[in-house]
Amino acid sequence: RSGMMSCDVPQEEWGSMDDLETKLVADGWQVRKVKVDEGCYEVYGTTPEGDRVEAYFDPASFETLLVSRRGEIIFKKDAE
Repeated sequence: RSGMMSCDVPQEEWGSMDDLETKLVADGWQVRKVKVDEGCYEVYGTTPEGDRVEAYFDPASFETLLVSRRGEIIFKKDAE
């Protein structure tokens, strides 16, 4: 396992990476790269606050699951 987070969402429920990127840009992010990692969408970019981060998102709801900066977790969604 390489990722810090994993998602278990059926692929037919996923939104598109383009839609996620559009949402993030509208929220003030600068997005450098979006990829799939362990079933989640992993985004490399800069938050509205100016932090360069990697962030994991639920591929269906686009909910933020985890944000890390230089390997330090700065946000993690509470487990259900």
